[in-house]
Amino acid sequence: MGRKIACVVIAVALAALALVGCANTGLESDAQKQIAAAKAALADANANGVKVPANEQKKISDAESKVSSSSLEALVLAVEAKEDINNDINDAFNVAQGTYNAAAAAAQSAINSAPAGTDLTQAEQSLQNAKTKQAQAKTISDWYSPTDGPIYWAQLAASQATAAAVAAATKQGTQQGVSAEQKVIEQASALIINAMNNWLQSKGFNPADFTVGIVKVSPDASTVTGVATALNPAPSQPVKTTFVFQFENGIWVLKSAT
Repeated sequence: MGRKIACVVIAVALAALALVGCANTGLESDAQKQIAAAKAALADANANGVKVPANEQKKISDAESKVSSSSLEALVLAVEAKEDINNDINDAFNVAQGTYNAAAAAAQSAINSAPAGTDLTQAEQSLQNAKTKQAQAKTISDWYSPTDGPIYWAQLAASQATAAAVAAATKQGTQQGVSAEQKVIEQASALIINAMNNWLQSKGFNPADFTVGIVKVSPDASTVTGVATALNPAPSQPVKTTFVFQFENGIWVLKSAT
């Protein structure tokens, strides 16, 4: 992942240098132990659904190939691989937690800001499901489950709360006199955001890995621009995708995604 060698790696290397002139068997033994630890970290990452870059995995095989010929180099490679993999695991779970926190906060905000009389039963139940699943999540796959994960339920709660609030506001006539732009944002935001998420899924991306939102509405409210920004972009992910929707024949049509 392009990280600098951790302080622990440098410390190990310096300690190993002190062994020059001593029997090499001890250094080989230390290298073997660190290779085993790196393999254990990789197994832990795989079990948790965390993707480890190929270059980090290669450090383990490189270390194995150098145990006898260059024990010190093997030791450094193994320790660095272990540290990088453990960082990958921590980063993945931190991103998942952050994505959930943002989605849950958006859902709670939508619930709290709904007008009086709004039927929030579904949204509140979905948010409760999100909290339950969040407490149960053990792996990255658990966090990002597309049908039963905490992020899924939190995003669904926000969508349900928004839709319910719009329905209540329309019924109560509170939208009279509201600008065309506000109406678009209130009435179409859930539909447009869902369309952007569907497009991301169609390209093989997980919508939970992106922040998706509306950034612009045309003066006549016939065109909406949305943006999906990657939270922690991988090499195969777009950093930002801009969507343009137009209202045609009673529906919102995706015109471009660049």
